[in-house]
Order: sequence, then structure tokens, then C-alpha cells
Amino acid sequence: MIYTVKGNVAMIYYRESLELSKKELAKKLDISQGMYSLIETQQAEGTVEFWKKFQKLFNIPDKQMW
Repeated sequence: MIYTVKGNVAMIYYRESLELSKKELAKKLDISQGMYSLIETQQAEGTVEFWKKFQKLFNIPDKQMW
């Protein structure tokens, strides 16, 4: 499944909009910094649970997210 928001440019934009480091955002999403980095650089897929948390944290509408 491909998510509209998914991709390093969008993820970096959202993370930086809250002025968060990868470590800080990973903590908010309950994953390791290493795993967050892999997802942000598209070297790993996030779980549905990860994407739901990401969506909720940034108030991304369903239409844009899925």
C-alpha cells in the first residue's frame, strides 16, 4: 500500500514543521530512532500502526494520507 504522505520529502517537512529531531519524533511515535530513519529514507516500510500515529500527530486528513 502506498501512502500519499509517504516519502522522505513529506516526512522531513512534517518533522521539521514541529522542529523535532528524528530522535524526538521517533519517541513520540513509539519506535526507535534507527527505525524512524529507515522509514524516512524509504529503506523500510512503516506499519499501519506507525502511519496512523504519524497521521494523528500531524493532523493529516484521510484524503491526503491514504
